[in-house]
Amino acid sequence: LASLQQIAMAVVFLLFVFSTFLQSGISVGGMVEIDDIGPSSKVHLLASFALSSVQQDVCMQANSIVCERLQAASVSHISRASSQVVSGVSYHIVCETDAGSLTLSVFEQVWTDTLVLKSASLTQPVGGASLAFLTLGDAIEEGKELALDAKAFHAIVAASAAASAPPAREECTGARAPLARCIEFPKRQLLHIFLPAVNTGNAQRRLL
Repeated sequence: LASLQQIAMAVVFLLFVFSTFLQSGISVGGMVEIDDIGPSSKVHLLASFALSSVQQDVCMQANSIVCERLQAASVSHISRASSQVVSGVSYHIVCETDAGSLTLSVFEQVWTDTLVLKSASLTQPVGGASLAFLTLGDAIEEGKELALDAKAFHAIVAASAAASAPPAREECTGARAPLARCIEFPKRQLLHIFLPAVNTGNAQRRLL
């Protein structure tokens, strides 16, 4: 019975890891587009956090055109984002702000609490009949990078996830269902795995 429970829990964990990779759009080796770029997505939160850090830690001491434009800017939405797994996760995010299009390059290594902003390049449309864009520059100096507060960012992500999480299902809570395990998968589809009941007779397992 104990071995069956361990196997079931191992399967649950593997499914959870696999679903997390699917949801985030992360793929080992190559750059992959991220589909989830909405207001509550991780990349949107990351872009807003990175911009806020640039405003506080870079632009307060800098006197550049980019910082002048970004000082009072905020992220309205994400145009596109992609990620790549390389000893961590590298994010390439293009977001729209009050000051123009901001392209961010961020590296994250969760297990070491590493979160680094490598570049923050700002572009603006030339205007008029032209469809061209003017690159105003990068808020991060060439050869430098900005260390972000990884723990503070992870706390923001956790708070956002908790606020948007659906109410727990009744069968997954309380002492009356101690053997139920519920895991939330992409698109909020719940996979319920009922482990074998503690019974000297028949042990049953159902996957719904």
